[in-house]
Amino acid sequence: MNNIKKIFLVVFPHTPNPRMIKRVKALLINYDVHVIYWDRNLGNKKINELPKESKVTVIKRKANEGSPIKRLGATISVIREIIAIAKRVEPDVLYLSKTDILFAAVLYKKITKTNVRLVYEVSDLHTLMVDQQKKTYKKLISKLIKKTEKSLCKSIELLIVTSEFFYNQFYQDFISKDKVVFMPNTPDPLVFDGFHRKTNEKFTVGFIGAIRYAEQLEMLIDASIEANINVLIAGAGKDYLRIKEYAKNYENVEVYGEYKYNEEIKKLYEHVDCIYSVYDAELKNVQIALPNRLYEAAFTSTPIIASKNTYLGDIVEKYDIGKTILFNSKTELIKVLSLLKEDLNYLKSIEEKSQLFRNDWDLNKHNKNLIKAIGKII
Repeated sequence: MNNIKKIFLVVFPHTPNPRMIKRVKALLINYDVHVIYWDRNLGNKKINELPKESKVTVIKRKANEGSPIKRLGATISVIREIIAIAKRVEPDVLYLSKTDILFAAVLYKKITKTNVRLVYEVSDLHTLMVDQQKKTYKKLISKLIKKTEKSLCKSIELLIVTSEFFYNQFYQDFISKDKVVFMPNTPDPLVFDGFHRKTNEKFTVGFIGAIRYAEQLEMLIDASIEANINVLIAGAGKDYLRIKEYAKNYENVEVYGEYKYNEEIKKLYEHVDCIYSVYDAELKNVQIALPNRLYEAAFTSTPIIASKNTYLGDIVEKYDIGKTILFNSKTELIKVLSLLKEDLNYLKSIEEKSQLFRNDWDLNKHNKNLIKAIGKII
């Protein structure tokens, strides 16, 4: 019997995030895992650590965070380096995320190792892929990106999606359903082991995660005065400096900054009474995405405020684990904040409802589905 473990090369175009770490942990049980990640030199001082059993290579290239076009030169350089590393590692499977990394993987497969298996994970859909573009040049870019994605996906063996609607919205026209695995962003329960919420003098709403969609965060900050609550904003991202500047004159708002997930996420949730996850619901990606905050809130029995007319909002309403508002309505937000602050019975009921959610969205169950699907392609 051949006991040699298959080699996985996991490639992500960013520093380690909770989703990436969970995938590596799941794969390490059965496979020899090598990891490449691209550090874009965004100034992050707190970088999450990958499991010590994985073999990690970091590619450091400064690059624009918001625009794929502006980072094209850096992307080409990184693609070359990924292919060079893959030639040395000689993986049986490439597990990757984002179109630029998929391009590198397909090149490697076509030129160097035709029998390598490609597993492609989609955790969001760029606005250029799913939203109607008004400007002519953006229409052309959108058309090119869609065509490129469709062409590259011909070479993959498995598509992993963190929201089932990503498949329904874009990929179902050219990828068969039997190639798709749904992997929700369910947290590792060990991260919240021993969780105990602190008693706050004033009701505190938290936004914990990537700092973007600044308008909705500014709406929360404005609403916090009329609702007489505190706000905790933790994370980094493209709108971090804007939010830090906006909040500087609000004594009731703490901008915590970046954090190490495994070491600090439990502490952050222990200090909030409610989670805010309201984004611009006019954007298609927002309508169909399921952010980490949904699962983290449910695992800590913390009520969550989400946007109406979104998949996230539908789940919040289905399980009754929070409230939904129009994404641009400060009036609705103030009303919901006041209700949550005063209705102690509702807050207590969240715990039982959250348990039902946790039972349905168990991480181990989904990890088994992933490993089973991978086993069929190698």
